[in-house]
Amino acid sequence: MKGSIACMLSAASSFRASDLRQPLYFTCTADEEVGYVGAREVAKRSQLYKEMLDSDTRGIIGEPTRLQVVYAHKGTFGFRAISEGQAAHSSTRQGKNANLAMIPFLVEMKAIHDETESDPRWQNSEFDPPTLSWNIGINDHTHAINIKPPQSICTVYFRPMPGQDPQIWIDRSRAAAEKHGLKFEILHTGNPFYTDPHSDFVQTMLKLTGNRTATTVAYGTDGGVFGEMKHLVVFGPGDIAQAHTWDEWIDLDQLRRGTELYARLIQRWCLESDN
Repeated sequence: MKGSIACMLSAASSFRASDLRQPLYFTCTADEEVGYVGAREVAKRSQLYKEMLDSDTRGIIGEPTRLQVVYAHKGTFGFRAISEGQAAHSSTRQGKNANLAMIPFLVEMKAIHDETESDPRWQNSEFDPPTLSWNIGINDHTHAINIKPPQSICTVYFRPMPGQDPQIWIDRSRAAAEKHGLKFEILHTGNPFYTDPHSDFVQTMLKLTGNRTATTVAYGTDGGVFGEMKHLVVFGPGDIAQAHTWDEWIDLDQLRRGTELYARLIQRWCLESDN
């Protein structure tokens, strides 16, 4: 994201505001990683965002795609189930092992995982991997093996694809948690993003950026919040595999090319276009 912002600002600086025939908007958001908080506030409160919607503005989400045009990505849904027990020495009758109520819930989560992995209704070959990519974690915070764990927490993260109804799995997981006496909490939700890859906008993006075909990604972006925009793609320098690592980096050639391509897009839609 930082690389995209640098490229966008650098590209914009090469134009004079007086030459623009259409407005050039920059939207900077925060907390995308913890629930798309900034994007939600923009969509809810920003008058400029409403102006963009009213004028059918063409938009780019500047996440790292190696400068490939991305027309769709998965959503991100997370929740947790909590089992409460009471710590005690395991040699006694005292206390309550919180894991004993969590284990049957985990069995049901495994069944949900396996069902979506095998049922073609929950798969989409446009994505890699083509499934919901369930990530199920468990932690009872027990540091000694002779203590009954007083709490057990299962965290779950899954990635629905466009056209799927994630609420089905939220409701089923909640019902399973309540059946076994567990507390159930939604952590955050983010919708999938999709723009028709055959649309004039995406096809023009391909021509302007030199890409042959548009693609999809398995991660989420603020694009899921800005789904009201009719003309939107994810497009930016860098590789998602280089992000969120201890030595996060970006190739200098990606920055150079990213700046050139953003400038080309500004030229096309802000200086040459009347709409």
